[in-house]
Amino acid sequence: MDIFLILILFFISLIIRFLFFQGFVLCDDPEEFGYPKTFLQHKPQFNYHFHFRFTIWGINWLFFKLFGISELSFFLPTLLMSSTFPILSFLILRIYKYSSFQSFLASMVVSTAPFEIMIGTLRANDLIFAWFTYLAFTTFIFIQKKPKTQGFLVGFFLWLALYAKMWALYFYLIFFIFYLRSYKKSGSYENFIYFLLTTLILHVLTGIYWIKEAGIFFPFFKYHSATYPYKLEELPRLWSIYPTYIFKGSYINTTLFGEIPYLLIILLFVKLIMSRKMRKNKFDELDFLLLSLYSIFLLFLNFIPDTPLKFDQYYSVPRIFRYLYPISFPISLHLSKIIIDLISDLISNDKQKMLLTVVISILIFLNIFRADEATLPGRKYRLQLLSIVNDVKEIKPPTLLVDSWIGYFMREVYLRDSNIYIEPIIGIYDAKEYEKWLKENEEKLPVGSVIVANFGSCVHYGCYNCGFQLHLFNESLSEKWVLVKEYEYLKFSNQKPSLWIVKKD
Repeated sequence: MDIFLILILFFISLIIRFLFFQGFVLCDDPEEFGYPKTFLQHKPQFNYHFHFRFTIWGINWLFFKLFGISELSFFLPTLLMSSTFPILSFLILRIYKYSSFQSFLASMVVSTAPFEIMIGTLRANDLIFAWFTYLAFTTFIFIQKKPKTQGFLVGFFLWLALYAKMWALYFYLIFFIFYLRSYKKSGSYENFIYFLLTTLILHVLTGIYWIKEAGIFFPFFKYHSATYPYKLEELPRLWSIYPTYIFKGSYINTTLFGEIPYLLIILLFVKLIMSRKMRKNKFDELDFLLLSLYSIFLLFLNFIPDTPLKFDQYYSVPRIFRYLYPISFPISLHLSKIIIDLISDLISNDKQKMLLTVVISILIFLNIFRADEATLPGRKYRLQLLSIVNDVKEIKPPTLLVDSWIGYFMREVYLRDSNIYIEPIIGIYDAKEYEKWLKENEEKLPVGSVIVANFGSCVHYGCYNCGFQLHLFNESLSEKWVLVKEYEYLKFSNQKPSLWIVKKD
């Protein structure tokens, strides 16, 4: 029965993610796509932080190797990984003696959580990091009776997580707390010893390899993504960014987590009150574990996101919404667990299933509604992009002019098999620079050349003033350009994309 329910969870989750699929909507996508593709022909040079993050590019490298280079083969790992989180929640709840029915409903909440769908329908390496982290967490819970196997697998999965994101160090601290609690409960520390040994051996062997290849034991101290200095008076604003993402939404005014954070805080408070005052709904071990996962990670992410930390300046990686993804799974699971606990304790047995079904169904419906809102800009963007690609294929211009970010995916994915020449406009970004480039080069363009205008580089933290943004040009296009087609208005960029073609004299 459980296996059947697990399969249902997986396929429902996968179908939902295909239905809400967004595609290339993040500005990191060329890097995420380009390196695995490059590494099919060339060995990593280990002179840039992404080269060392083998658990990110290695998965796509494998899928490119097996299925070829395409949009589907690039996003398939994301879709599959995201669809396994409900399975992990089901297994965790079953270990803690929740019924198959209760575990299935709770896992459907995880499956449909807005941020789970949001991140599961694009390409964020934070999902890969979270996947390995929660494989470690599920293993820690699921294999209690085999301490050697448990310790080895937890150490192995966290090692893989670290080479996706250095923030896995926070989870090493969290798991240290878990193992300390486990020792106090069982009196055995064998699983912890095997966890430490596995961690030590893997990191020493990896460090030796890095010394051989790059001359450094731990590369992330030398090679890392961008960090920015902040003044002391800027800290309140900086520290408010993640809470805003959690409780309000993205900066393009779409929700991310929906109602889940609000409901979790309210019901967690109710549970704690009932546990202390009425001796009901005891705050149990799983409550502690889940609360520790998201609260400790969020605490460190918000206040100690990177090193070095100085008294006069605060260095932080860019505060991007997707960095919050590792808290989505535990808060969604914790919310559904608390709902089950409250209903089970307050309602008689014959009415529990009915009420639980109604409450969870309402929450699932709410989740889907919010997920639709969260992914709508990305889905609309992709539809516009595919429409532009189809029109360009029909026109068959001798030269296509387009923003460099979009041009990359035109060349590498959508128009790869066509004979259309896509002008590689490299090293410029702002619309004024594109206007200058066009004035200097348009006399060389053959008749029939096409410009893709007013189409933003990407949806999230995109460069909306980049590329051929005609409304930002100082002058209108010259008379040699004729409007071919105008597309649907895109709310996030506040523009209507359009195609322009060089007419015959």
